[in-house]
Amino acid sequence: MAAFISGYLTAIVISGVTYTPVIASGTMTRNKNVMTKAVAGSQTPGTLAGALTGSFSVSGHVTTELAAGMNTAWLLNTPFAYTWQIGTAGVGVGGGAYSGSALIESLTIAFDADDEWTFSMDCVLSGAQLYTAEA
Repeated sequence: MAAFISGYLTAIVISGVTYTPVIASGTMTRNKNVMTKAVAGSQTPGTLAGALTGSFSVSGHVTTELAAGMNTAWLLNTPFAYTWQIGTAGVGVGGGAYSGSALIESLTIAFDADDEWTFSMDCVLSGAQLYTAEA
């Protein structure tokens, strides 16, 4: 029987800052530009893989320790290193990890009088991305 990985078992490191304890949710999207190519003598086209692109978004709670780190990462005008760990590595509940470079496109800080300060961060992937399966 397959073992599902709980959503709270994650690790997200952005430019050396670990956001794991405060992440409430996250999404990674990887895209492949697929082009169609006419094939002589056929009514059905073939397909070709094009550019690989993607993005990820994370949201969670703002802590005093991470507030400055988020702002520093947002101010960077060059791609920074990230790791997106699925589950917990090395203890039998890991699903591998994505790593590469990204650039923060948007950073939102919000509050609610009845709750805590929260953030959401949208990042665009840059260059080659690597997936490493759990050993």
